[in-house]
Amino acid sequence: MHRSGALCGPAITVRTAAGDNLMVQKAVDLARPGDVVVVAAGGCLERALVGEIVSRHAAARGVAGFVVDGAIRDLDVVETSDLPIFARGVSARGPTRQGPGTINAPVTLGDVTVHPGDLIVGDRDGIVVVPCASAVAVAAAARALAQRERDLLAAIDAGLLDRAWVDEALRRNGCALE
Repeated sequence: MHRSGALCGPAITVRTAAGDNLMVQKAVDLARPGDVVVVAAGGCLERALVGEIVSRHAAARGVAGFVVDGAIRDLDVVETSDLPIFARGVSARGPTRQGPGTINAPVTLGDVTVHPGDLIVGDRDGIVVVPCASAVAVAAAARALAQRERDLLAAIDAGLLDRAWVDEALRRNGCALE
């Protein structure tokens, strides 16, 4: 929902009742600089959980961004902000502030479970959750993949890309060209 920029940081997790942001407010107060506030709200789009005030307070505290399985609002402000906010949708209706909820317990967004401290990485293509125990290995694999892609792009630019693998894969898989 935000202007641009990647998201990367450890998760501070929030489970909240649909449309209620009391625990989101508290999570922002508890968050450390660089944390990503991950909000499990069951995908409810009836009421916004994050808007201009919450996001500005979070940015002032150094929060790296939000992932909200629910709605946000104040899209005109969010769209021009550099604070990464990923959300399921938008609602003009404000939240309730009654609870209940939890902070820093495992949460599920869609079919993905996020534990406190898991690394949240996101860009315009989407979001991934890297379990804390796998972060070093995943970072090494990502660096290696990025290098392979740089090498491929350089070969394309130089006119030296070998595409023989395509014909080999077609043959191996029994695909016939007509």
